[in-house]
Amino acid sequence: APNTPSSDSPAPHARSCVDCTKQFCLDYNLPICEKATEKDVFTTCFQRDSVKDEIVVVGFVGITVGLLVWAGMKPVWEKWREGGYRRV
Repeated sequence: APNTPSSDSPAPHARSCVDCTKQFCLDYNLPICEKATEKDVFTTCFQRDSVKDEIVVVGFVGITVGLLVWAGMKPVWEKWREGGYRRV
C-alpha cells in the first residue's frame, strides 16, 4: 500500500530523527520514487527544539526585556522615590 513501510520493516515505534534513512524513504513506495535507488535519494534530518531549550530561550528573552525596562524606569523611580515628582 502506498505511504506505508514494507511488511519486512521492523515493528512501529516512536519515530526519531535516526529513522530517516534513504532505505526508509524508499520503503514507502511513493509513485515519485518508483525507479529510484539509494543513490537517487537525499535525506536530511531536522529536529524540533526540546521544551527545555524553549524554556531557556523564553527565560533569557524575558529576563533581558525585564532588565531593559528596569534600566529605562530606574531614573524615574529614583526621582519619584526622592519626592521629585510632586503634584502642583
